[in-house]
Amino acid sequence: KLTSVVEFLLNNLKRLSSLHIQFEDLIDADMSDNQIKIIRHNLDMLNIGQHYGNRNNRAGRFFSSVTNVNKIIRRKLKIDNQDHVEIDVNSCQPLLLTQVLHDHIRVNKQELSNISLEDLDNELTYIKHLCFCGEFYRQFEYVRKSEVLEIDETHKLKTDFCHAFFNYVTGFRRHAFSQAFLRKFPNAWLVVQDLKHRYQSDTNLPANKRHGELPRRLQRMESRCMIDDLVGGIIEDNVDIPVITIHDGILTTKPHIENIKQRIKHSFLQRYGLEVGLTIKL
Repeated sequence: KLTSVVEFLLNNLKRLSSLHIQFEDLIDADMSDNQIKIIRHNLDMLNIGQHYGNRNNRAGRFFSSVTNVNKIIRRKLKIDNQDHVEIDVNSCQPLLLTQVLHDHIRVNKQELSNISLEDLDNELTYIKHLCFCGEFYRQFEYVRKSEVLEIDETHKLKTDFCHAFFNYVTGFRRHAFSQAFLRKFPNAWLVVQDLKHRYQSDTNLPANKRHGELPRRLQRMESRCMIDDLVGGIIEDNVDIPVITIHDGILTTKPHIENIKQRIKHSFLQRYGLEVGLTIKL
């Protein structure tokens, strides 16, 4: 089914239109010359219909000419000449992490006897709640340079989560986001540390790939839902629903919002027992 899923996604990229987008409307006075150059290139490639896409074998994600395009352009794209809608899973990576930690402690609880299982369960339940409500990252608004510069703090915190949790063990321990997470969820932090230690010591993995095994695991979990289940289900049902995947988000059109929402919710619940919160961007 892999080929049919990739073929479906590639064909759906052809449903995009960008000729209505005016380059001048995308440019801001604060942009650097390099940013402007990238936007110009992205728009030119879209206008001539030069789409590409492939699925990463290790993580399962589908990378395409749209996943890599500047968000300023992406927001203005049309699908089947209609304004598109973006449906995003709230805090997808932290949400999936709760299931990974639950599975890890279940298998290794005797070796992690210093961790309170009851307290850990309460922490994971609360993290799931925060993810569902889209409030996870707002728990970690620690003082940082970006606040002074008035940079979008939520975006920076998402980046910090990745830099901390997907780093080597020593980098994970030192990172400011990791320290903030430790203060709020000490038992969950200990399980993450143990998991990262085990990956970093796994001789079955190339030494330079070990620290990246956790993000790849989370991405594989995500792609099973967003690609294998959602896209695969649309193919099996033989229904005409436009779908452009952007990892934990889907671009479609307004008539298909409820259908896509139900497919996403069903997949995460059936595969991982997780209830997901969704954000709809019109």
